[in-house]
Amino acid sequence: MRLVWRNPKVRVVKALLLFEVAGLAGAYWMYRKLDTNEDFRYKMHNKLPALVAVYYKSHEMAGNSGIREADILRWKERHS
Repeated sequence: MRLVWRNPKVRVVKALLLFEVAGLAGAYWMYRKLDTNEDFRYKMHNKLPALVAVYYKSHEMAGNSGIREADILRWKERHS
């Protein structure tokens, strides 16, 4: 059993799985942060508008439309 863990192919697969899990955890963290924090959405809208566009699109595909418009109205009121 000990020789299996020393196999380079097994190590590569383990590293890929680790990176996959880390990527999924990061994506989930980003989604939760975007979903719960309007100020964070505004900052990301200014820095990475494509990221926020994907967030809005996912909500529209799920049938939860109106978030984009509500955010734009609030941001115009707050930052005008």
